[in-house]
Amino acid sequence: MWSIEIQDAVRASLLECVKRRRLVFVQANPAVDAMLRRALDEGALVSGDLASDAGGGPPLFLDSFDADVFQATDPARALGVARERVLSILDEGRDVCLVSKAPRIAFPQCPGSSLLDDAYVFHADSAVRAVTADQSHEREVTVAWSDSVDHAQLEVALEMLGLDALACLDYLLFDLQQTRQIALELASEGEWEALRGCGLVSFDVESGFASFALSPAILMPRVAEVISRSLGVQPAYPPVTTSLVDIERRIRRCLRVRAIAAFGEKWRAQALVGDQDKRILDRVTADAGMRPASVKSLRDPLEWLSLGELLEIVQTAPWTQRLGHERELWNRFASEVMPIRNRVSHMRLLRRGDLERVRYWCLALSKTLKTQLQAK
Repeated sequence: MWSIEIQDAVRASLLECVKRRRLVFVQANPAVDAMLRRALDEGALVSGDLASDAGGGPPLFLDSFDADVFQATDPARALGVARERVLSILDEGRDVCLVSKAPRIAFPQCPGSSLLDDAYVFHADSAVRAVTADQSHEREVTVAWSDSVDHAQLEVALEMLGLDALACLDYLLFDLQQTRQIALELASEGEWEALRGCGLVSFDVESGFASFALSPAILMPRVAEVISRSLGVQPAYPPVTTSLVDIERRIRRCLRVRAIAAFGEKWRAQALVGDQDKRILDRVTADAGMRPASVKSLRDPLEWLSLGELLEIVQTAPWTQRLGHERELWNRFASEVMPIRNRVSHMRLLRRGDLERVRYWCLALSKTLKTQLQAK
């Protein structure tokens, strides 16, 4: 935890930042909390809430800002109300510092979120580096979390990060096993901001890498525990799901049209490859409780196939002509879209870029497959 010397230096830097910028956002962590408590006890800061008087006075530190938003029945509406109130305080000539345990990316995207976009982000770790650049300090007095961290406190901090930042931690720690030097391109600017603000990562400006401030032996079990009990849905889930549905049904429709053109009334049985007919009958039986005599009696057997099985037909059945595309395109499609489809299917956390990828393929296939259908 920060030494008194570092606390004083960070406090001075924060106050100067608020004076210069007027509206500042600072993400709280144990070291920031300790610094703010001490400053409040000494009368160096003035804390308040959205109901505080606006008329003049020293900078107002809104230390319950995140609670006012996330504990509301409608967080998006609460953020809009907070925006109007903060703008009113600023108009009255009083500077404002928004103090939040949640990073900016955890707040809902709505008209009120422009308040967070307009606020200058104060990075406490940068202030610490500025203080310690020319002096030798023990690591224990420069970090936000000590190795003897309280696990319950750490889990609360991880929960406040929100699902997108948790997904980033999951990706770095468990998928990539990045426990030492982490290339900055592996996370988005918003994700790094969240992890820096929480005090979980430190930056090496010269090398261009980041590293975790806590050992993986401490951090990984807590991340796993918090993710396992997270019941929310990331904001990108609805549009990602909508795009995946569009893609899958569009491919299925195009295959159906080509199969009918190739096989006529026998298309239901002739369109399938390998043992897909047996797999379909097993699924229908499990779903309806009765086993059809054959796939010929089904309205559309293709609707009982997964995206991977549809691609198997596209890639192997000559009559599909790969829906007018080269094999390389479908290989790239499978490598980019199938992992996202599997994440959604198993209700796992989405990754950065998932939404952009499925939207790209949705748009690309909507144009090319539409042309294929019109040609028929």
